[in-house]
Amino acid sequence: MACAAATLPSTRRRMADETHWARDFREEGALATALPGYEARPQQREMAERVAAALHHRTRLVIEAPTGTGKTLAYLLPVLRSGYRSVISTATKSLQEQLMRKDRAIASHVLGREVDMVLLKGRQNYLCLLRLEETKADPQPVGLHERSDWDSVVAWSDRTETGDRAELANLPEGSPLWGRLTVGAEACLGSACPHHDACFVRRARERAQNAEVVIVNHHLFFADLSLRGRLGVELLPRYDALVFDEAHHLEHIAADFFGEEVSNWRYRDLLGDVERFVAKCAQQPGMDLEAAEAASLVLKEHRRAMERSRTFFDAVAQALGSAEARVVRSALWPEGLPEDLGGLFGDLCVAMADVSSALLALNLHHEERNRLRQRVGELEVALRSLLVGDSDDHVYEVERRGERGVFFRARPVEVAALLQQELHAKVPSMVLASATLAVQGRFHFVLDRLGLPPDTETCRLEPVFDYPTQAMLYVPSDLPQPNAPNFIDEAVAGMEALVQLTEGRALLLFTSYRNMRRAHALLRGRWRWPTYHQEEGEKNALLERFRRETSSVLFATQSFWEGIDVPGEALSLLIIDKLPFASPQEPLLQARSARLDAKLGSGAGFREYQLPQAILALKQGFGRLIRTRQDRGIVAVFDRRLAEANYRGRFLTSLPPARRTRDIDVVRAWWRGDDQDPSVEES
Repeated sequence: MACAAATLPSTRRRMADETHWARDFREEGALATALPGYEARPQQREMAERVAAALHHRTRLVIEAPTGTGKTLAYLLPVLRSGYRSVISTATKSLQEQLMRKDRAIASHVLGREVDMVLLKGRQNYLCLLRLEETKADPQPVGLHERSDWDSVVAWSDRTETGDRAELANLPEGSPLWGRLTVGAEACLGSACPHHDACFVRRARERAQNAEVVIVNHHLFFADLSLRGRLGVELLPRYDALVFDEAHHLEHIAADFFGEEVSNWRYRDLLGDVERFVAKCAQQPGMDLEAAEAASLVLKEHRRAMERSRTFFDAVAQALGSAEARVVRSALWPEGLPEDLGGLFGDLCVAMADVSSALLALNLHHEERNRLRQRVGELEVALRSLLVGDSDDHVYEVERRGERGVFFRARPVEVAALLQQELHAKVPSMVLASATLAVQGRFHFVLDRLGLPPDTETCRLEPVFDYPTQAMLYVPSDLPQPNAPNFIDEAVAGMEALVQLTEGRALLLFTSYRNMRRAHALLRGRWRWPTYHQEEGEKNALLERFRRETSSVLFATQSFWEGIDVPGEALSLLIIDKLPFASPQEPLLQARSARLDAKLGSGAGFREYQLPQAILALKQGFGRLIRTRQDRGIVAVFDRRLAEANYRGRFLTSLPPARRTRDIDVVRAWWRGDDQDPSVEES
């Protein structure tokens, strides 16, 4: 982290004349020569000037850049011209790929030199050479169903320069094989590993040390920030300037990484590493009788610990009941951990301690053995603290995922103070950008939630597109309240009418899987256009089909609300079932709302937290429709609260200024071109 000036003397160019930055973005400027058909946009130029000034004056900038601004180049070129070592953190892979594959080439052309940018990923994206060696040594390294994947990985491992899993295009996303070939921070041996010099993670970080710009995702950034604060461990190189793109995700991700989580899978992984370690010791030539007996004892204690772990977590799962239950721990056990579960936890602790003692007697591979023993101790401490749950500043949850996963988690109620201490106090030059940061044109919500200092500069750029002409916002007037049991059943007739009007070309976004599945079940077969829903395939493959088949219809939920780009006729209708308020059962939302109610009075949690969150989420969903100056389409929100609730004005004044109506006949006339008056606006 850049407290000191880790600058690049050979490329250092301070801004004697800040207007120099704007020249890149003129009608006949440098970008026009790099991009055929480039359109100069005042918003992009203004953003570049603001970013350049923030870097020059070492200040913080929060900027809302609406869709179509071209924000990545508007911050990337000033960052590169500044000469500061910089980190750019994003929320999505698609934006990382855009920066590395498209924007880097454009920037190199504009600057007249090769831009040195590195994409750094979390360690579990990289092949571990030690794990590969151990798996090769296993007489039966993989099952028959994984044999072709294994052969492909082995062949690739001989030629790869990066070890990056992304190069294995045909390896399934959730491949259990890959889980055996990579290693988390807990299990990594670091400099004690025999493959340390060739380690792909080490080499990737080494490349990043000397780069002008390092691209990361928010998860890796906050993992680094958390480890620096707790253990003094650094995952990222030191930097002087920081850009957060897609900055509306920061509070949620920061809370995860400043918290703690222990699951049955974490126990399974640790005990699996113990078993692999013993297997490796057993393969050592000349293993004497004493070592063989010690290895046998470790395996005996390992089996007992596995059984105790299953017993404890199965009991927790049974207490939770539902396969998708998630509750605040104190709500599940209001009087504290029940005696029977406390006894099972005690049995688990004893079994894990016996594993640790047995490992100590196995006098081989000392570094790896000692690291395993350390992990055993750390895991007990972490789970014990989650079971006690004695901090008023954290929410303690227990969750069941599917039939097998059980997770204990603690997350801070507020991250503002943590960010002030660990981030804002150490990085003075920072840009936070997104298409959705302002509520009713103001930034008080994001500034408060992220603990940004009072002198933080803010900027909200004007829309690039002509929304009154290009977009119609329709809110049906004849539907039940969205929490009514028959809501979706009543809404589908209106949804069908709109899809028929636009002849497909529709994305239907839902706030829950339940609503999506019900609507899809009722509507499929009612029209002739190809129809898909989110659970039918991988996200990018579905999107590609949706773009290619111009008249198709796609049913989707949360992960499609943002980060997808479908310009042109393929998306002319966007249907949203309900205003995207977070679930009132979400434990962290409850805790944050209760804290605001106690501080500011009853209802403050809704007004000051839940409502702004929903507004920003709706802005994200709305942003899927209009992607170019040529796009034209309808956004239909099937939630009468957007037209009737006393807070409707906060939503409407935060959304792009599309024409609004509750009359389907107005929508039909507008779509057919019979009514083009953008001045008519209905509440």
